[in-house]
Amino acid sequence: MGMGKGLSQLQKDVLAVLDDYPPLEDLPRPGEHSLERWARPKQILASLRREPTPSNRAAISKALDRLYDRGLVDKADAWRMTVGNSKFYVRIRDPKNA
Repeated sequence: MGMGKGLSQLQKDVLAVLDDYPPLEDLPRPGEHSLERWARPKQILASLRREPTPSNRAAISKALDRLYDRGLVDKADAWRMTVGNSKFYVRIRDPKNA
């Protein structure tokens, strides 16, 4: 599937924000990196200039999950590193890395 085919405007906006972060392919190999160069949903909300309301947080979360399901982003759970159930996201450039 083409990168932009069938994506909602919000999904496209999220991908544009993630373009400001290093893609997965530019990060060290798994287990050798921290998550500080990955985006958190609240950072994405701020970049999109959306208030952190429950509905906006849910919309961003849903958009990120759909992008993950399509192999366009990768996600990491940071529950071992932080308080709460934080997720971090990064853009995938090459589909073979999905």
